[in-house]
Amino acid sequence: MKTKVVFTSNNLPEASMISGFLDSHGIENEVTHDILPQLAGDIPFSDAAIQIIVDAEDAEKAIALIKDPPQLNDSD
Repeated sequence: MKTKVVFTSNNLPEASMISGFLDSHGIENEVTHDILPQLAGDIPFSDAAIQIIVDAEDAEKAIALIKDPPQLNDSD
């Protein structure tokens, strides 16, 4: 199975929120490197990012959802 990184962050709560958002839209994902931000400074910041990975087949949909999430209808 090929995977693709669709989101990176140095903030675990943010990454967890995005992961849950993707789950809620039926996109299986995995949060990786979640311990690395604690090592920032000991390793380069660019290497300390948390990553969210998805199946390569779901990557385009996941990226689109992250960049432009659906809005709730406030007309009620």
